[in-house]
Amino acid sequence: MKVHIFQPIPQQHKPIVTYYDENIATLAALLRDRGHPVSVSFHQTFRESEVVKALDSSQPEVVLIHLESRFLEIVQQIARIAGAKQGRKHVLIFGPGAPSAIDRCLKSEGVTGLFAGETEIAIPEFLRRLGTRENPHKTSNFCFRLDSRAYRNESGPLVDVTTLPIPDRSFYPLQQLVDKNPTIGAEFYASRGGLFDQEFFPAARQNPSFAEYGPLVRYKRVDDLIDEVISAERHLDRMPLVGFQDSHFCHDVDWTIEFCEKYAARVAKPFWIVSRADALNETLCLALSNAGCHKVLIPIESGNSYLRNIILRRFMPRYQILSAFKNVQTRGMQAVSLNLIGLPYENEDMIIETIKLNRLIKPYWSIIRMFEPLPGTTLFQVCYQKGWLKTEAELAQERLKSKKDYVLPLASPFLKDDRLSYYYENFIKHVFEPKLDLPFVMERETEDAYTTYDFP
Repeated sequence: MKVHIFQPIPQQHKPIVTYYDENIATLAALLRDRGHPVSVSFHQTFRESEVVKALDSSQPEVVLIHLESRFLEIVQQIARIAGAKQGRKHVLIFGPGAPSAIDRCLKSEGVTGLFAGETEIAIPEFLRRLGTRENPHKTSNFCFRLDSRAYRNESGPLVDVTTLPIPDRSFYPLQQLVDKNPTIGAEFYASRGGLFDQEFFPAARQNPSFAEYGPLVRYKRVDDLIDEVISAERHLDRMPLVGFQDSHFCHDVDWTIEFCEKYAARVAKPFWIVSRADALNETLCLALSNAGCHKVLIPIESGNSYLRNIILRRFMPRYQILSAFKNVQTRGMQAVSLNLIGLPYENEDMIIETIKLNRLIKPYWSIIRMFEPLPGTTLFQVCYQKGWLKTEAELAQERLKSKKDYVLPLASPFLKDDRLSYYYENFIKHVFEPKLDLPFVMERETEDAYTTYDFP
């Protein structure tokens, strides 16, 4: 059964361009193993002619459209055209943004169904049922409309990642992406699953397995992951750097130690990881350094304890952050801080605390991101209930008026837009040029400082 996958991707004018998607590549490998021809097309913006061209060239029996929350409008437009072209055939939505957009997607023109949650079991099962003339609407994780009512099937089991095939990267221009992004290199994932309270992960909330077992990280076998890296290298002319995109690579310390030993013996290429500060002790940093890790990205999110531990629920005390950066730097690795601003309840003093913490830890580089309230998360609900979310019309007007490549999604009563824009655009300058004056902020460095705040 021919399958075509549409993947909306970010605009390509930015300095760093990367759109390899592990879930799509893995799903494509699974479907091909089961005899389903798969094609993939990438779309930065919606152009009807490009959608029609992809459909005409692939002649699919089933259309899958990958949804991230930020691309909902493009996904709906693609579904409209695909539905008109496909007639009675299936146009299905899947991806990390699907669970939090079920109603909007099912009401969208052309959409015949949606998969909420993991798809490596559900989509092959759906196709099998189609092929054997069984009722595909009984597939787990599947959502659909019938007689103006929305239905949602029970969630299926979590995927055992050790049973998944090596992702099919043949759809992606890997050499081009590696060459264009020398600081990222070839991208891989070692695990799947969330680390923090499940309510912050819309997809996780849909599966009772997470409620039963808590936040569950599922690792690939170390040997399988290394085989995957070696397989990718064989298909590239150059792969000078390997990057592991997991939100917390070092969650399982024993797994990480085993990986370091085997990676050094079988691959021996420089690599980078993302890790929470609480795992980066001296022993682990030594193992990472010996294995060839040259850079560790450490999410500190906010220098303010209340925001970091209460609002974001990171439960990461300040001393762990200081210790992690020291341990990484002592072993000769680059320590990069990951920061987040524009948070609910954040004021200017709190942003300055984040800048001052960065000055103290002396990162190799700092990365700053704007908070994005994702539908389905607790923080989205908080912002919605408080009336802080800007409407789509307001955001569209902001995009038209501004020449910037970002928007400010919250109308915060604690911080004016112009001040937030200033710190977002000048954050790096303030971190690495400490001679720049900052307003005086009373230091709140005690372990329980955040408990003294009295926000609603």
